[in-house]
Amino acid sequence: MSDFEPSGLEPQIGGKQLQSRLTGYEPSLGGERRFDSNIWGRLIDLRWHSKEALIAGLTTALCELYAGILIQVMPEGSVFNEHLEGGVVWAGHYTPEQRAAAAQSLGLIGARRGPDLATSLVEPLIGRLVPYEDEQVRVEAARALGLLGDARAEQPLIKVIPGGSWRLRMVAIQSLGQVGRLEAFAFLVDLQEHGETLNESLEAMKALGMLGSHLDGQPHVQIFDGLMRVFIRGDGLQRCTAAWALGALGNPQALDPLLQAAIHARGELQFSAIQALGMLGDSQAVPPLISILTSSDYRLRQDTADALVRIGPAAIGPALAVLQHPDPGIRRSVIEVLGKLRAREATGDLIGQVDDQYVEVRQAAVSALGMIGDSAAVEALIKALEDPDADVRKEAAMMLSGFGDKRAVGPLCLALWDADMMVRWFAAYTLGRIGDPRSASPLCQSLGDRSENVVNTAADALLRIGDGGVPFLIERARTGDRAVRQVVLTILERIETPISAAALDELRGG
Repeated sequence: MSDFEPSGLEPQIGGKQLQSRLTGYEPSLGGERRFDSNIWGRLIDLRWHSKEALIAGLTTALCELYAGILIQVMPEGSVFNEHLEGGVVWAGHYTPEQRAAAAQSLGLIGARRGPDLATSLVEPLIGRLVPYEDEQVRVEAARALGLLGDARAEQPLIKVIPGGSWRLRMVAIQSLGQVGRLEAFAFLVDLQEHGETLNESLEAMKALGMLGSHLDGQPHVQIFDGLMRVFIRGDGLQRCTAAWALGALGNPQALDPLLQAAIHARGELQFSAIQALGMLGDSQAVPPLISILTSSDYRLRQDTADALVRIGPAAIGPALAVLQHPDPGIRRSVIEVLGKLRAREATGDLIGQVDDQYVEVRQAAVSALGMIGDSAAVEALIKALEDPDADVRKEAAMMLSGFGDKRAVGPLCLALWDADMMVRWFAAYTLGRIGDPRSASPLCQSLGDRSENVVNTAADALLRIGDGGVPFLIERARTGDRAVRQVVLTILERIETPISAAALDELRGG
């Protein structure tokens, strides 16, 4: 496997999620500045839903930097100015939506970076639960406090529930399940029994399941007994919620009743029981879940596969035993389980599935081999670049990016001429990850591709190759049209070496 660090600009179509480590010094993310306006803009955008992935890629120092600024802009009427070299970089008044996004980002940062940072975020977030604060800000602050898991939020969350809006009450109840202790236990039991609405009672039941997972002694026993009563005697929706809560509670005594529901129930109760078994994580549930996986419809298979993945390595052997099932849909689900479990011992069997007659099985096998990352799979992935189906080819091109294996350079260069744009795009990206100068000439040709995505990714790949690609860039500038020439000049400027500087002088002088 290659130790190449992703840039964060990777195309994300299928396969494993690639993590980036952003330092704030990337040329594409703000040049020399430690603070980056692109990152900041996403952190205060409530509609941008990939904050968790973005924050996962930030260093601890950057998390602390942005957390400090987010705290300052979160209060109502906040104004903040940041002066860097060259003048004011950003400034302004922050809208309620932006301040709500700031609270949301603080919760994600604290949850990601642990108690050392999270401890300092609790009080500022509690301060945003006040009644005169904007509703969106209160909701996101309550949600963030749940993520931080700090017991100091217990009483403030209890206080906002009686007079809060329906949305705020639901979020605060959920967060109490994450942060609460004995006071929250008594409050949630009462709310489950006497809630104003059915939704409130059900949410309190789920919160009790989460709360009970970090309580012991009599409160835990009480929660278990109460949930079991509802699970056995409640109506349909109550039983489904109780099943989920039992999974969250984590009491092994729930295993048998949940298994019975997963096997014999139908409809939403069966789905809930299967999900709960995954949350419970008991390896004894694996054989029954495998049986359900091999005899159910697509939706149930997906939920069962997710449950097996949550249970973990204990599912690998039983999953391998049914890998040759005659139903292609079942084979696909089993392959997805093995891939998500990073089952290295399944590599050989999965290589055999790359030649399956069904497209969905071949694509799943290619993706699983990429997630597992065993170098023994490289030849099979290279072969998959010639698959008749474009989805399989593009998955192979993407999965090869995780290996950095130079055996793939030639086939990937050929893939730059593929009829499917996505295949060309991923091929260019993976060649950049490998960084072999042999790919410079084909990548230079891709600078004239009709797809802007392919052009930009090829340019980034050539930038990574550096001086090894300069002779080919010079030739491409001389033979290409004006647009290609401009792209070449930009690449040479960004390489920033004496060789690239000399090439720039040569081209501009000519």
